[in-house]
Amino acid sequence: MKLTFSGSNQMIYPSTYFFLFLVAISAIFQLNYLNLALDLFSTAAVSPVYYVFFTSATICSNVLLFQGYYYFFFE
Repeated sequence: MKLTFSGSNQMIYPSTYFFLFLVAISAIFQLNYLNLALDLFSTAAVSPVYYVFFTSATICSNVLLFQGYYYFFFE
């Protein structure tokens, strides 16, 4: 989005649409499983587990994306 707004249109590349599709499918599956968990268990059990898994996945993704592991192991 940043590149598109700065003048370099990214909507002409097929990879943009592929990743948008991937994000949409991931969001649909995540909401589906969250609703299933809320049907089976109470909110007091589902919310903390969901929060921990989401936060852990976000931290791991950011470490991989920004190569945060490099400074721990190689310097």
